[in-house]
Amino acid sequence: MKKLFIIGLAVASVASAQTLEERVEALEYSSYENFLKVSGQLEMRYDTVTNNTKQDDSVGPSFSQSEGTAQYWRAFMQIDTESNPTDKLSVYTRLQAAKFMNGNGSASASTFPDLVDGQANSLSSQPFFTRFFANYKFTENDIFTFGRLPTFNGTPFNIKRAEASDGTYPIFAYNNIIDGMAYTRLIQTGGSSQLALRAIYMPWTRMENGEAVNASTDNSNISESLDVTTNIYSFMVEYTDNKPSWARKFNSVIQYLGVEGDVSADFKDLDSAGDPTPNDTDFRQKVDRVVVTAEAYGIMDSKFDAGFQYGMSTVSSDGNGLTVPNGLGGTRQAGIFTNDVGEEVSGSMISGWFRYNMNPSNKFVLLFAQGENFYVNNSLTRDLVDIYTNQGLGYDSYICSRAALLSVRI
Repeated sequence: MKKLFIIGLAVASVASAQTLEERVEALEYSSYENFLKVSGQLEMRYDTVTNNTKQDDSVGPSFSQSEGTAQYWRAFMQIDTESNPTDKLSVYTRLQAAKFMNGNGSASASTFPDLVDGQANSLSSQPFFTRFFANYKFTENDIFTFGRLPTFNGTPFNIKRAEASDGTYPIFAYNNIIDGMAYTRLIQTGGSSQLALRAIYMPWTRMENGEAVNASTDNSNISESLDVTTNIYSFMVEYTDNKPSWARKFNSVIQYLGVEGDVSADFKDLDSAGDPTPNDTDFRQKVDRVVVTAEAYGIMDSKFDAGFQYGMSTVSSDGNGLTVPNGLGGTRQAGIFTNDVGEEVSGSMISGWFRYNMNPSNKFVLLFAQGENFYVNNSLTRDLVDIYTNQGLGYDSYICSRAALLSVRI
């Protein structure tokens, strides 16, 4: 009791010694802090992966057994800001960079093309705005969002990192950087529950040789009838209960995402030897994807959290197609994610995760995913081998430990 009294007295003495100028300065700083909040994250990681390719007798002798190990030291950096200029307007940004540590040598393409986060080039430390959007509240329940949307690092990306949810979209729906606009309607369904109805539109501009395509584009490889814009649209229903009777929190999302339009000629035709030709490929692609996800935290007042995610996709393409070798010394027309032009491919993927909270600072996480022919837009993974980008069965396990501002994940 005596020790507490002395501490309290010391604090009071310091406060009374402040001048009027110092108090005014403290109030001004407090107002700046409410107007602009800045946070950041630095991740340094070591990854090693062993790749084992086995003989497939049904394919032929050209596919022989091989084994190799890749080891990387990498760094990921980000700065986040949140600004609230008015009661109705909020602005969020994220400046992000990724790089190999002290890299040297040839700047050729990596063996693993997914060693980037936020489309930041891992061979340099060039920063990118991976998020820059604003929320405007017409009312407390009607919100308009526009800018570079939070369409990546959604659930369950945060689970294996022992962090709060970072993206609006579930990973199966979309995990990439994209600009657009959204309208959200909030509906209170109970004392602790809420329903969010969200419509999103994301136009994709066709680019050829670094320039936007238009009707007057002078390019013999591009038809004048091609659309300038590929339309990407999505509809989401999200239900959240912050105090259900059987758990600490429950969240569920049902989302539809559609893509329809002419795809940019980023793909090159290939000759019979597999080498690129001067001709670009133009074709029309249609993608439909439906995703369902559910998560529960503190199940039955225990230390267990769990969730699942299920996605279905259908992809079709037509047009000129992509010219590729046919394996017989000639070429054939193929679609993207379809073997043939005009073909329709349907697939699905299911994943689940379980987390045991040993204590507030230490968590054990187990994740799995299994899919077949599922159309994935997950280009922002940080992992050398990501279970959400590979077809078949995959699983991850992590131990996450956090102390003060430092966290360790194994």
